[in-house]
Amino acid sequence: MIKHPSVVGVLGHGIVKQGEQEYIAIGMELVVGESYEDYIKANGGKIEWQSAAEDFRQIVTGMQAVHRLQVVHRDLKPANLMRKKNGLCIIVDFGLSKNTTNAMGTASMTGAFKGTPAYSAPEVSLGSEHVTLSTDVFAMGVIFYEVSISNREI
Repeated sequence: MIKHPSVVGVLGHGIVKQGEQEYIAIGMELVVGESYEDYIKANGGKIEWQSAAEDFRQIVTGMQAVHRLQVVHRDLKPANLMRKKNGLCIIVDFGLSKNTTNAMGTASMTGAFKGTPAYSAPEVSLGSEHVTLSTDVFAMGVIFYEVSISNREI
């Protein structure tokens, strides 16, 4: 279990059956705030570098906690980061995450491309066996660049 102020708390998980289909359900704590995507838009597409640096310090330390457990988020993007009014940034939506130490992972661990192409490392397109912790590092770099430079419309 990941316990970090910049990572959404997982309350529990289980299998949900709908007809013949089985799905993994993950219950997470409620985070009251706005998505980082909305925060960026509300600030005209660019965040002052000092503020962006503090936000990313929080995100990076949160991802360090996630990576210590050998979990890859696989879909880091502004829409999967929340920012509270007090400035705390929280990583959310671990629905595509993968545990790199075993074959369990989540329901989406194998098969076709998973994630958001604009934030995915190039090797991810080769398949889930190429997903590593550095996949998330690449996504964090894209987000930070995007926020700092305002180079890409969100």
